[in-house]
Amino acid sequence: MKKTKSKSPTEKQPKPVRADTETSQFGEMLTDGRALFLIAAATILVYANSLRGEFVFDDLKQIVGNLQIHSWGNIAHAFTSAVWDFQRDTSTLDLPPPYYRPFFTIYLIVGYHWFGLWPAGWHLVSIAAHTGATVMVYYLAKRLLKDRLLAAITALLFGIHSAHAESVAWISGIPDPMMALFFIPSLIWYDRFRTEGKNKFLWLSVAAFAVAVFCKETALCLPVFIAFWEVCLKEGKFAERVKRTALILMPYAVVSVGYLAARIAVLGRIGWKHPASEMIPDYLIWMTAPFSLVTYIRHLAVPYSLSIVYGTSFVKGLSDPRFVWPVVFLIALAILLWVVRRKISREAWLGIGLIVIPLLPVLNLKVFHEEYVVQDRYLYLPSIGSCLLLALGFRWLLQRRKELATALLVIVVVLLGYSTIAQNRVWQSSAALWRQAITYAPTFWSTHYNLGLAHMNSKQYPAAEDELNRALKIKPLPVIYNNLAMTYLAEGRNELVEDNLKKALAMDPTFLDAHNNLGTLLYGRGDYQGSRNQFIAALRIDPASPAARFNFGLNEEALGNYPSAAAQYEYMLKRNPEDSEARFHLALTYARMNRKDEAQAALQTAMQYEPNPDRRAEMKSEFEKSNQR
Repeated sequence: MKKTKSKSPTEKQPKPVRADTETSQFGEMLTDGRALFLIAAATILVYANSLRGEFVFDDLKQIVGNLQIHSWGNIAHAFTSAVWDFQRDTSTLDLPPPYYRPFFTIYLIVGYHWFGLWPAGWHLVSIAAHTGATVMVYYLAKRLLKDRLLAAITALLFGIHSAHAESVAWISGIPDPMMALFFIPSLIWYDRFRTEGKNKFLWLSVAAFAVAVFCKETALCLPVFIAFWEVCLKEGKFAERVKRTALILMPYAVVSVGYLAARIAVLGRIGWKHPASEMIPDYLIWMTAPFSLVTYIRHLAVPYSLSIVYGTSFVKGLSDPRFVWPVVFLIALAILLWVVRRKISREAWLGIGLIVIPLLPVLNLKVFHEEYVVQDRYLYLPSIGSCLLLALGFRWLLQRRKELATALLVIVVVLLGYSTIAQNRVWQSSAALWRQAITYAPTFWSTHYNLGLAHMNSKQYPAAEDELNRALKIKPLPVIYNNLAMTYLAEGRNELVEDNLKKALAMDPTFLDAHNNLGTLLYGRGDYQGSRNQFIAALRIDPASPAARFNFGLNEEALGNYPSAAAQYEYMLKRNPEDSEARFHLALTYARMNRKDEAQAALQTAMQYEPNPDRRAEMKSEFEKSNQR
């Protein structure tokens, strides 16, 4: 008796859609050109209001306060430095995870030379990158689903998905769209390799994967997805599938090992544990992963009223509801998938894989502060899978209830578009961003603190004072006292400035910013010896601090210690040759030391690097007045 080969549930092929179904009829009317125009237009439309956005959150550090992106020469250092290495020069104690993303670093340098501090230019690039990724989703879905209409629906939902606001409306969120621009073509070329058998497509896929990985490390999940695709969703003997997959994945493994080797060489490690989580046992951190995963699934399904902070924290134990209910939900979902596994099409399994596998890396919660164990930008790739599943659901319903399917699709598109437009407004200003965060985390000192900083930057000092004092009541910290002092200084309440700075230093004598600010206060009073002591204390903490070094130079000028002042500016210019202010003050110092030729040369170079014509005129006038004394 002839034996028939059995198929695993996931190998079972779905019944082909008849050529006269509704999707095929619509697909004939919807050409690629029309589909792409509608998808791109909708994507650009819902994100257009993000063009009014300011620099917020990490933008203020990575773009506004990052002197390293001012020099083209730092492109050469992108592959040998971490994303946040520039903060080592500012003694920022709250360092984020040590990301190694060379192409993002290069983008910051190029973007600064293109747009400077014009936020709209940066936002244009973000929208363009997301629109490009959306087009790529269309072509990927078209290959996976073999249906133009379903591909258009998948890409449309992806393009207007509200969870992407963090990656698109936030300038510093661009690593995800950047990575997707190469991750998705890598999958497309891989599918062409597996269907057409041409090796050139495999090598194109590997090359795109390499670029994606150096944009953002999340792309390392791509070989895992390919393994799932080949081993679980293809016919044939299991051992043969595993062997063939292992051979195919070898070039991807070489790229992955190369990236990890470069990462270790630069960062000294592959991963880390966030300093704020050092005292929390690893098992509690891992027990929080189900909560994060379920929250991500919920935000994919209902992406409404999203925030940068959700009031999260690590679970406390086995009885914690934030552990119990997510685990119950995930077990129930796994049981459901197992029961109906024979009814799930290959395309649906691909969608599920595209949701789960890209989320696996971000469930390593040790690298995050507990307030940030859910961050919606990590849904950028998983949303491809969720949108693909929605498109498949539309096809299923369209074949049974055409009017209902069409009405539901319209409702979903309208609600998603509205939600995304509203979410973009949250990212338009620091104040809006942190007001939204306070609705989720009213008892977090950091939300009130950041809202206070936002009010400070917009010169709303009474509001800033109010929020900073709320933060102090929740958790007295040196950084809050320091910025409260700066608020009082702006309000002219000088009697409270020194008191709050001294409170900050009493709590943390190594707090550089407080030393620098106290030195600045004393300098303004004419107490140059007192200010000198504070600047020296700051430089002992961090000799590379540009702010403390520059202020110490000014202080030395005021004391008439010109050789010492010149040495401070020369030190700064070795680290950042394009610092026009340091070079201008070096010119003034040289002039006072009677080094006229060097002074003129320094002035000319300073004016060359200074982009503001009004400031250039001021430099020239001040230099001439100084020489007449």
